[in-house]
Amino acid sequence: MMAVDLDMVGQDQRRCGGPLIVEHSPEYLPHFANAVVEACARALPPAAHSYSGAVGCDVWAWRTTPFVGASDHAVLADRAIGCPAVQLGHWPDRFNHSGADTLDKVDPEELRRSATIAASAAAVVATAAAPEADRIARLLTRWTARRMTACLPPDDDPSAAALLTRRWQYGRDALDTLRPLGAGPGVLDRQDRLLAGLHHTLAAAWDDRPAARHGGPRLHRAWPGPFNLRALMGAVDETHRQWFLHRLADDRGRFYASAMTLAQSVDGVSGTADVVRTAQLDAGIRWEPGFGERFLASMAGAGWVKGEEGEREAEVDGEGEQS
Repeated sequence: MMAVDLDMVGQDQRRCGGPLIVEHSPEYLPHFANAVVEACARALPPAAHSYSGAVGCDVWAWRTTPFVGASDHAVLADRAIGCPAVQLGHWPDRFNHSGADTLDKVDPEELRRSATIAASAAAVVATAAAPEADRIARLLTRWTARRMTACLPPDDDPSAAALLTRRWQYGRDALDTLRPLGAGPGVLDRQDRLLAGLHHTLAAAWDDRPAARHGGPRLHRAWPGPFNLRALMGAVDETHRQWFLHRLADDRGRFYASAMTLAQSVDGVSGTADVVRTAQLDAGIRWEPGFGERFLASMAGAGWVKGEEGEREAEVDGEGEQS
């Protein structure tokens, strides 16, 4: 089961100022959906070619981003439901939520592209039998390999090695989601070995430093239903509510994505430090020291997060009280 959410699609890119965005399903939900939707976008025929005709040269653009969850797909992708959900939309959009967001900002061809991508992805999955599932497995391996090689840092990025391993593990687990479609065990095993070999090769770019895991009470979700930032703001104390408002005013998109990823990283297994570390890897956002700890502490104070067996709440280090 998977979903493709269409929100803010079909805008005229030249007038509105943003490319088509393929927003990935959350990293905690390994699945082949991301690879399939990206392949459908990549398969669109180019509207123009280079002078020699050898290379497609489109005037439209598309990009992929990590999961943000600022649309309806966040409900499906929440751990409470667990349905992999990819979103198609546009950002930035200079007319978003304004009186100038009118029909003349819609590009029929862009709307057609979005519909084609979503319908093609749905058709591929709905009609897939064993041969198609084997092809998707190979597609998923190539997609994962691109994500892994993108981790090779131009400088000494301390998180790059951990991100490489996390993306490798995502690809391995995503291969398993093809078994219900009939993918052959031999094909899946070969793809798994290919990814393991690539991980071994790329990991040599860094010193052999095993990822450190931290102790502390394991954090458990204690809020009802899918995560909702607005509801959390109504549950926290006034000090944290003002902190939320300040961060939203400073950079709404960044804070929303950070909040969503931190909440989804509470898995009942990891302690505070590991939840923060996982969320930073998945969101692709670097926070100042103490930000993640303070956000989790606000959730704990509102009763939305509980420590081990519900006895101890999220712990905050000395920097967690920074604003």
